[in-house]
Amino acid sequence: MRLLKLEMKNFGPYRGKIDLDLKAKSDKNLWVIWGTNGSGKTHILKAIKWCLYGCDPSLRRQMQYGSERDAWEFIYGTYMEDQPPPDPYMYVHLWLEADSEDPKKPQQYLVKRSVSPRTQKPMNPTQIKCDFEVIINGRPSDSPREAIEAVLPLAASQFFMFHGEEIREMSQKHMEQTRKAIELILEAETFRQGKEDLLAVAHEIDNDLDDERRKSGGVDDLLDLKKRLQEKIQSLDNECAICKNEIADKKKQLDSVQIDLAKNEDSRVLKNKLDELSQRLDEIEEERKRTLARRGDLINDLPSKLILPELMKVLEGKEERHKKREEQGKKISELVGRLQLTKDVLKLERCVCGRPITERERERINKECRDIEETISKLQAGLEEEDPTYYEIRETIATIKSSKMNFEQFKKDLHENALRHDEIEGNTKNLERKLSESKIEEIKNLVEQRDNLLTEIGKAQQRLENFTTELETQKNRLDEILRILERKERHDSIRESLDRQYDLVTRCTSAFESVLTRLSDVRRRAIGNNATEIFRKLTNKPEEYDRIEIDDQFNVSVIDKRNNIVHRETLSTGEREVVALSFILGLMNASEKVAPLVLDTFFVHLDESHYGNIVKALPSFADQTILILTDLEYQNLKERAPSSFFKHVAQTWQTVRNQAEFQSTILPEKEGKD
Repeated sequence: MRLLKLEMKNFGPYRGKIDLDLKAKSDKNLWVIWGTNGSGKTHILKAIKWCLYGCDPSLRRQMQYGSERDAWEFIYGTYMEDQPPPDPYMYVHLWLEADSEDPKKPQQYLVKRSVSPRTQKPMNPTQIKCDFEVIINGRPSDSPREAIEAVLPLAASQFFMFHGEEIREMSQKHMEQTRKAIELILEAETFRQGKEDLLAVAHEIDNDLDDERRKSGGVDDLLDLKKRLQEKIQSLDNECAICKNEIADKKKQLDSVQIDLAKNEDSRVLKNKLDELSQRLDEIEEERKRTLARRGDLINDLPSKLILPELMKVLEGKEERHKKREEQGKKISELVGRLQLTKDVLKLERCVCGRPITERERERINKECRDIEETISKLQAGLEEEDPTYYEIRETIATIKSSKMNFEQFKKDLHENALRHDEIEGNTKNLERKLSESKIEEIKNLVEQRDNLLTEIGKAQQRLENFTTELETQKNRLDEILRILERKERHDSIRESLDRQYDLVTRCTSAFESVLTRLSDVRRRAIGNNATEIFRKLTNKPEEYDRIEIDDQFNVSVIDKRNNIVHRETLSTGEREVVALSFILGLMNASEKVAPLVLDTFFVHLDESHYGNIVKALPSFADQTILILTDLEYQNLKERAPSSFFKHVAQTWQTVRNQAEFQSTILPEKEGKD
């Protein structure tokens, strides 16, 4: 499928008729639409998708065709809910061509989707009417939806037309999302519906077979038990299906909440900082209370602090007498030691040299002893009296000095506490100004919703596990009954025929699931090969990485040259996004559909280090590629892309917003303003 022309009227922010020529020009396969944020560039992508499917299908949204509500939103380009749209007539026409059996004569399609009012001034979706028409080679199609599904199924469209933000989301997901994407391409629901139809036929044949068994007699009780077991199994199957649907629904809700949280990531970070500051304020307030509690102790200790200088003066006077007494005591002790030593010498017969001590020497030593004793007596007579209050006063002063009740420290602590409190309170007010009360409440509600959904999913999974265990038990009992019935029944021609029919239907039912599994495996390998080919063009490390592989658990992995799995957490954010982009483009190629690739805000969400590789490979992504860029993306592209890239550009348009009139227009670049 190739787009040839887009024409629209009153779609979104555009008023009046707008048309874009998308016919191929020689080897040029790129079309560029750029504009500032809010100028209406993304509505070009939405117009294409709405014309084809009546909605805006994407990787984030459940795949289903649109309704009047979707159309109503596109009429309301400015979402002014307090008044009707200025012109409720809206249409989008797409001219396209698709391959046919004759390569020289492609099929020509004109797809028309329009909106008209049911009342003079429609105020809600029920008051408008949507019309959809597909004209193929000049003839209106009886089944327009099927005609579009033939050229580009709704399920596959999300891999051809997507927003750059979806690449980042896909880089954070794997396994279940990969399985879902592959099943969308295979249209697995068609297989599963066929399986359900065959199961209904098998049930009818089984009932006929039971009637024949009853005719043989003697097995009524077993047949009744068999019927009850089948009813129980059916009931458990239904319960399992309900649980699975509930889990799937909750997971969708959880994905939506996670996306909303991701959109509010900056606000959530601010909210966390606000919570931290609030906690610190509480801690500072507690510290302030503890500091103020010291005031009472300080007041009680105040008299002691006041008399401390007087006590110091008293101690200073007593200290002099105390030192004098200590010096006298020390001198007396020294003299007592000398006296004792002298008396010990008198007891000796000889001196230390061995010579006998003479009488004259003894008299001199005795005289020295008397002199020492006389000096000791005089010193003891003049010894200062012991002051019993000296030690008490000194101990009291030491106690007062060691007291922690310091008024200066108290005032300093209180002042520092107030400064910290004012600083954090100021930061809190700044954050609160950045983060409105509504945002705080919104994030709080989202976090609460996420936690509740995780709890509900856990409970539902537990119920599903219980139902599955009980179901297995009942099936085992039913198998036992069937074996008993098989031994009892007579093999007449009718039962044999019914047995063969039942066996055939059962095998066909298994074959449906088996075929789906095998097709999934084949397509899984094909997607891996296609993704690898693209990945090798985009990665900055081709010498390290060998391929992209999707295992039987649907995990998307990068394999290095040594055949080892490169864990996702070791890849940079940019590498994960390149892997996701390669996977999406691999899905596009594996869908075996030829369609234009429409990329909205593509470069702003991709890693800067891979920019050159992506720009170089971009023209080879598809036969027709439409780039929808912000003004910054476009400016960056003009500055950094090689001249060879622009040789592939067939046409460039600029979207321009008229704020005064609340409407947008689109101009060829030569008429637009840079």
